[in-house]
Amino acid sequence: MTEKKTWPSADFAAAAILTGHWYSNVRLHIMARIVTLSLLMLLITFGGLYAVCGKQTQFRYVLSDTSGKLIDLVPVSKPNHPDEFVIKWAIDAVTRLNTFDYVNYPAQFQEAKFAMTAQGWKNYEKGMATAGMLNSVIGLGAVTTAVPTGPGTIIKAANFQWPDGVYRYAWRVRFPMLITYRSARLDPQTKQPMTNNQAVNVDVTVVRMPEFLNPQGLGVRQLLMSGR
Repeated sequence: MTEKKTWPSADFAAAAILTGHWYSNVRLHIMARIVTLSLLMLLITFGGLYAVCGKQTQFRYVLSDTSGKLIDLVPVSKPNHPDEFVIKWAIDAVTRLNTFDYVNYPAQFQEAKFAMTAQGWKNYEKGMATAGMLNSVIGLGAVTTAVPTGPGTIIKAANFQWPDGVYRYAWRVRFPMLITYRSARLDPQTKQPMTNNQAVNVDVTVVRMPEFLNPQGLGVRQLLMSGR
């Protein structure tokens, strides 16, 4: 005898259809979440790329001396050294500037020039030419030696706006100095090398400079000497 097949009941058929619809809805819901999450991640990725590519690259520069030691960069409108350091630096710069001889003066001036601003060196060259001092030293075969004879003092210090429109901090330093001119020629009467001593008061204006122009961030802008 053949087994008689029974047809599923209406309730079973309805349950099967509802179960299939439920699984379809679940799959659709999961796919919708995956698509939404993918779109969100894509937007975040594009936003990050735009932020990185659209932002200008920023560089940080540092300055170091010949030994590799980092140099602090201070705005030229502010002092970068104590007053005592500026006084000592100014006296040393003026001493070297006025110590030279008729043979080695090009190299000596070149070294002393590093302590001056461009305008300061221009003024110094003009003063030397007007006084004829360099020609006299060369003509007489002389050696010029400068020695400070007393302590220096700061008579004025402030932030000034200079002709180029830039605000720079500056100091006016005053100190006494003795400049000696000793010639290779002999005095006809004494038969000794001709010597001339000149005692002067020095007023030197020191201004702030960028550290990449001068490691100390200082430069001589003006030099005035008066007899005493």
